[in-house]
This record gives sequence, structure tokens and C-alpha cells, in this order.
Amino acid sequence: YGRGGYCIYKIIKLINKNMKKLSEGFNKNYSLEEKAGIEESRTISDAELLRGGAKYKIDKNGQKSLELTKEQIKIIRDKEDKETVLDEIKRAKGKENEHDPCNSYNRISSELKADKEVVLEVLKNNSIAFSITFNIPQELKNDKDIALAVVKKFGLNLSNVSPEFRNNKEVVLAAVKNNGGALQYASAELCADRDVVLTALRFREEYNNPKSLLRYVSPELQADKEIVLTAIYQDIYNSKYASPELRADKEVRKAADRE
Repeated sequence: YGRGGYCIYKIIKLINKNMKKLSEGFNKNYSLEEKAGIEESRTISDAELLRGGAKYKIDKNGQKSLELTKEQIKIIRDKEDKETVLDEIKRAKGKENEHDPCNSYNRISSELKADKEVVLEVLKNNSIAFSITFNIPQELKNDKDIALAVVKKFGLNLSNVSPEFRNNKEVVLAAVKNNGGALQYASAELCADRDVVLTALRFREEYNNPKSLLRYVSPELQADKEIVLTAIYQDIYNSKYASPELRADKEVRKAADRE
């Protein structure tokens, strides 16, 4: 909504709060100083809205009200719609039906689908957060916070993030910690990173995880004895991707020949 839109919304909320306080003032024992402060705050809020195009209107009973512009009204309604959507997403947490967070996201307007706060809330409250990644606008796929949230929920979603983040060590590490198989989507540079590769091997899962992760690592690391042994102990099929020198190594052969 932009800074201006958010400010307008906050101003309206402040006006409503102050008007409520003023009306309650007839029944509560506000001090004169407190009443003056409330009135001053309301006056400042009115001034901000008037600068934005709002106008005072007097009804037939002589009551004064503030008439907002169409743009100001739209900003308020959009903000209220967003709060409704966020509330629905939070309430839908853990529900695997038409009210789950992903379905809530798929039903909302394109403007809210492009709202970072809404997308992060869906990712936070959805247990898998998989289908949503295909509907996220491209500009948000280029956002690091979104990329991290996506891969932390489901590591293989690394395939859906921007190439920039497949070469970002923080994002790739988050992905392989969730599912080591995400290594297959990492950049060549990070497939040559010892820390990334060891982490992927240690967090290997059977579900949705390809065998022989060693096939994705660089030739230099296929010749690294610690990495090769770690990979073979995870899955003996990794032995065929070890360097020729290590395939001839006695310790490596013993690990590969175990039943």
C-alpha cells in the first residue's frame, strides 16, 4: 500500500479510537488534561486527512463529519481486507481442507497475493507450503526472506526459487537441512562447497530424496575421502561416483562392500 496508504489507515484507526474515548468520556472520569490530549490528537489526525483531500461535511442536524476521498476509502478497505485474510490464514493453521492456508491464499486478490506479509504468513502456518510456490508472483520469488521461508518448509522447493538464491549459501544450507536432496538444485559453486555438501549428506531423507547425492557434487569433493565415506555410509550406491583413486582405496572399498 505504500507508506502513505499505511499512514492513512493508521490515522483512521486513531480517529476511531479517539472518538470512542471522547464518547466514553461522558461516562468515565477522564481528567481535563486527558480530554484535551484526545482532542488534540483527533485534530492532528483530521489535518492529515484534510491534506490528503478529505473534506468536512455538515449534516442537517449541524453535525460535522469528515468525508474521505475514494482513494482514502480504498486504502482503508484494502487494509481491512488484508487483516481479514491474515486472520483467516492464522485460524486455518494445520487444517488440511478447503480452509487450509494455501487454499486461503489461492482465493485472495492478485494484489494480496503479491503482499510479502501475506505470503510469509501462509508459509509460516502451512505445514508443507508446496503448492503455494507455484503461485507466488515473480517479484516475491526474488525476495530472500520468501526464499528462506519456502525452503525451510520444504527443501526441494529450492527448485522453485530464483537462480540467485540457488547460489546463496544461506538459502541452500536452509534447504539441504530440511532435505539433503535439495543439493541437486544448488549452483555448481555450492555443490563444490564442502560445508554445504556435508550438510546435505547428514540431512539426507528417504522421502523425496534421490539416491547417490554424490553425483551432484564437484569432482574435487568426489575425491574427498571424508565426503565419500559419509556418502557411502548413507547409501552404498554413492560409491560409483567417487573418484577413481578413492574407489581403489581400501577403506572406501570396505565401506562400499558392506551388506
